[in-house]
Amino acid sequence: MSLRDRLERLRQLGLDPAAAPPRGPVEGTGSGAAQRPGCGAALEGPAGGAAARDHRAGAVLRALDLDTRLTPRGRVSFREDAAPAHRPRGGAAPALLARVPLDPLLRFARLEGQVDPAGVDPEDLVFLDTETTGLAGGTGTLVVVAGLARLQGDHLRIRQFVLLDPADEAAFLAALAEDLAGARLLVTFNGRAFDWPVLEARFVLNRQVGAPPDLPHLDLLPAARRLYGADLPSCRLTDLEAHVLGARREADIPGSEVPLRYHMLLDGRPEPFRPVLDHNRHDLETLAALTAHAAYLSYRGLAGGEAPAGAPPEPGPEAGPTQLLALARSCLERGRFRRAEQLLREALVQAGAHRRGAAWFTAARLLSTLYRRQGRWNEAAALWSEIAAAYPPGAMWALTELAKEREHRARDLEAALRYTEQALELCRRRLLLGSLHGRRDLEALEHRRRRLMRRLGRAAADPSPFSRPPF
Repeated sequence: MSLRDRLERLRQLGLDPAAAPPRGPVEGTGSGAAQRPGCGAALEGPAGGAAARDHRAGAVLRALDLDTRLTPRGRVSFREDAAPAHRPRGGAAPALLARVPLDPLLRFARLEGQVDPAGVDPEDLVFLDTETTGLAGGTGTLVVVAGLARLQGDHLRIRQFVLLDPADEAAFLAALAEDLAGARLLVTFNGRAFDWPVLEARFVLNRQVGAPPDLPHLDLLPAARRLYGADLPSCRLTDLEAHVLGARREADIPGSEVPLRYHMLLDGRPEPFRPVLDHNRHDLETLAALTAHAAYLSYRGLAGGEAPAGAPPEPGPEAGPTQLLALARSCLERGRFRRAEQLLREALVQAGAHRRGAAWFTAARLLSTLYRRQGRWNEAAALWSEIAAAYPPGAMWALTELAKEREHRARDLEAALRYTEQALELCRRRLLLGSLHGRRDLEALEHRRRRLMRRLGRAAADPSPFSRPPF
């Protein structure tokens, strides 16, 4: 989107920066008190004293439905709300976290050893999302909204801290740290790379200690990429919300508008900032539902679907081929080969139900490799033959594997040569079509062909012109 298009969109929303009212003077301690640019104008009044400032502050708090309290460090502004935890989104509701063990998700996210899942109650999870004045991070980026969500009974309790005046940042951060003190597991989306480093920088600049240093942190973004990424154009939270949870937001704002809307808030116009709070709340609800979705899939995949202690879990989302492949890879990493085989077989059935595409080939390749490592050569060869016949992009790889098996295990050199020549023909076609990745494969196949010809006592033909240097 060009700059002209963005400005036009802001004017349509009534957010023309040129319409900002002039900032009023700020009380000073001497006769030369000057305007303070930008910071805290939302809570400043005309040069008249505390009554005018309190009146404007009250108007801002009412416009944003905020509560406030005074602390020794300054003013803390916040908003509290609740959402039904049983509201399903894409087959998953946040309340599902109370019925599914967290250990499979922590293992899938590679957090085992960092947190004891038996000691984490679902109500001890804290979901965190922030809104900032920029994406660059560093000391110049302010956290203007910090939203926390917790499961409490049948509701998802949401508390949003709002930095109405940068002068109150110390109180804002202290209140946030106090809320995080009782957490046993912090859950974010891209929080390790962005939200938490920005918050830590603000804590350091204010000479404060944030969350406990040993607080386990589950960043859901890497796990989401492994579980859902192959099916989506991107793994942004809004894309996951739309494609995985089946929910689309209406009248949402892009994060790029947060800095401008915050400056309007500081200029005394609170209404444009209300969508920022709604955006933050939606992010928290989506993060909780997506965590429940991933936890259920991990439980069904890694734990084999056994019923947990107590009542069995309520029906949850179904895993597709992409999710089954991700869970199978996790099992392979941990040496759980029997469960990996079950998941790969299920992925083969699902992916091959309509057409045999990339997911089917990946499942067949992983399963055949597992068979080969276990010495189950007949089953592996059957899959390689099926790949060679049904999936042209993977045929050269499958034919090469068949040639290796015929040469080194079955000692059938004639069959090995036949498969090698078929693979060579496919490789040459790729090079004719302009492929830049087949030259090394071609050299390896021609080397294999020459070796087989020598072992068979035949004279090898001239090598392919594609294997010769151009000069």
